[in-house]
Amino acid sequence: MSPETTTLDHDRRVSALRALQAAAPFVRRRLQPPALEILSPTCTLRYSDRARGRPLPLADIYRPAQPQGAPTAILVHGGGFLGGRRDMSSVAVLATDLVRRGFLVASIDYCLARPFGPGLAEQVEDVRLALRWWMDEAKNQGGDPARTALVGLSAGGALALLAHEEGTFERFVGIYGAYDFRLLPARWATVSLLTRRARRTEHLRHSPLLRGDFAQPALLVHGVDDPLAPKEHTLRLAELRRQAGLPTQTVLLPGAVHGYLQDGAAHPHSIATFEAIGSFLDPLLRAPEPT
Repeated sequence: MSPETTTLDHDRRVSALRALQAAAPFVRRRLQPPALEILSPTCTLRYSDRARGRPLPLADIYRPAQPQGAPTAILVHGGGFLGGRRDMSSVAVLATDLVRRGFLVASIDYCLARPFGPGLAEQVEDVRLALRWWMDEAKNQGGDPARTALVGLSAGGALALLAHEEGTFERFVGIYGAYDFRLLPARWATVSLLTRRARRTEHLRHSPLLRGDFAQPALLVHGVDDPLAPKEHTLRLAELRRQAGLPTQTVLLPGAVHGYLQDGAAHPHSIATFEAIGSFLDPLLRAPEPT
């Protein structure tokens, strides 16, 4: 090979490399998932007139493009029983996905546990009031409360189980839920603070695990590598339901840790969760046949 040919090949390689470097930002933008717009609530409503010195019980409403006759979902946020809000990012991305699928969504607040303030009983009361309220308010918003999904995230999954009543939902979705109080870590509200019972023998008696035997179908989603609410929460609830012959789907996400929905709607674990929820709730999108 002549020196001229070697120099020419080198120049071509340099030119090609420079072209790739110039195109890299564009290529990265094309390969990366697009940022998804998060919807804002249509309105915020008060779901109860109770006072007792606690914060106002509020719900954010997200309406789909065609709300008339739409199925509905009521979301209960997480936060270790001590924190969280109805508008935290994990709830907002989930509400956005549900609205885009055609659901009318309500995301509720509830009082937060405090050493000399509200405890588990007050939190459950708030969620129960919200569920009853939504049965009427969903109609006012144009939705069909007979096709309602109850969705709880983390501590919200526990509260949703403890608060549910017959006739307030058709399908349950729990996302990295805390269902067995014997497994709560120190970073969460302690069971003693929540229940006002110090003896560990009382913990199972107050666990949402024992309220998981409802007849409606359940979808339980959990991260395999969750250090705060280990996957055993979901595995124990799923096993209890399966032994009772109750319809239950379990989705375990390898590599996912607690609160992964906070990473945004484009995160792979979030996408997998939305796809699982979409398939599970698809029957609610089909309007009942007229009688």
